[in-house]
Amino acid sequence: MDGLSFVQMIEQELKQRNISKEVFYKESGISSATMSQWRKNIYSPSSVAIRKIESYLGIKFSFSAETKKEPSTDDGEKLSAAVLQNEKVLRAMNAFMQVPPELQDHLLATIEGLAKSRK
Repeated sequence: MDGLSFVQMIEQELKQRNISKEVFYKESGISSATMSQWRKNIYSPSSVAIRKIESYLGIKFSFSAETKKEPSTDDGEKLSAAVLQNEKVLRAMNAFMQVPPELQDHLLATIEGLAKSRK
């Protein structure tokens, strides 16, 4: 993305509107952990998240042709459906989201380390 990153654009809009990040997170439904992942380029914002933010701020973002978009394939949709039907995955996701954002990277690294050691 040329110029400002998506997160920087959001933060600029919040600053101009005198909206705190905490209020934004609570009212928009976008978590601080999600914003952190976007900032670190771990994940790209989905079109649903972008629309949610646009609706909250009452604006329309415009992106350059180089903007990365999340793939939307049938395989991805099948995987999402399978994940949502797996109770253990849902419990793990819910538990993960309750961990403070500053500890999530550590927790994820621990889980990935355990997965590698089991192979």
